[in-house]
Amino acid sequence: MAKIGNTKSRKKGGIAASQVGARGGYSAQPKPEVYVVIDIIFKNAYKAFDNKVVLDEFNWTLPDCNPLVIQGASGSGKTTLLRLLARLESLDSGDLTGLPDRVSYLFQENRLLPWYTVRRNLELCAQNADAWLARVGLIEEAPRFPAELSGGMRRRVALARALAFPSKLLLLDEPFIELDETIKMSMIELVREQINIRDRIIVVTHDPLEARALGGQTIIFAGPPLLQLS
Repeated sequence: MAKIGNTKSRKKGGIAASQVGARGGYSAQPKPEVYVVIDIIFKNAYKAFDNKVVLDEFNWTLPDCNPLVIQGASGSGKTTLLRLLARLESLDSGDLTGLPDRVSYLFQENRLLPWYTVRRNLELCAQNADAWLARVGLIEEAPRFPAELSGGMRRRVALARALAFPSKLLLLDEPFIELDETIKMSMIELVREQINIRDRIIVVTHDPLEARALGGQTIIFAGPPLLQLS
């Protein structure tokens, strides 16, 4: 099969076979699965809204880490970056390559469909809706409508929907807003469980404590136009 663009190999799970015993036998431990992750690359990217330039000759290869946490001041262009990765926006000029066919995206807004129940909102994109509602502690709220829930509950439903949708790329824009600290930490653990399932997880957050709890690599941007500081 032909390769497309630049690629990197990663190991996923398992332990390589190792030599044991004086007789030179080998253990039956499974070898790690090796899979290929295609680089996502912005090249000479330019994007503007009216007179506001968000990307200007922007060259960036997404780091090979999982998760990748993005921080920066409000209005710097972080959400535009996610929308480009989700193909909800297109560049005015330049190139963006390496995007997978399927992307799961949690917006800053919950964007639940108010005329559907909590369960139905998840069933639209996943077969295991009740299992995910149980994971976020909301199985008893399944027959209710979004307007009947608190803001934190609605956020957990939206997060469950994003996690339930199968994709190689998971984009989370301020996923833990409106959550109290105890629930927030359990939701962070749910996101971390996706590390061995998704090729890439990209999280935007203003909270440095959330960034540390998520692990991975943190990148700080300034802007606009968007500029990587660290």
